[in-house]
Amino acid sequence: MITVFNRREVAAVFGMQEQDAIRSALVAEGIPYQVKCVSRAGTGVLGRVRGISDEQLDGQDLEYVIYVQRRDYEWAKGTLRKR
Repeated sequence: MITVFNRREVAAVFGMQEQDAIRSALVAEGIPYQVKCVSRAGTGVLGRVRGISDEQLDGQDLEYVIYVQRRDYEWAKGTLRKR
């Protein structure tokens, strides 16, 4: 289980295709991961995107931060270098 205490950021990308490629590479190697999606538009108090509707959001407005467990970090980085 990946928690805030045992995770390490392995990649941060913009765009759905790039994060999908990273996730696929990690799955192929059997490396557990967690994805955090952050909007460039910022969020309000309740965590909702401010000043922009869902229709206006596209994949390029979102940053995908991919985490792995600390013990798997070097393995994951090596996997991503090979792709």
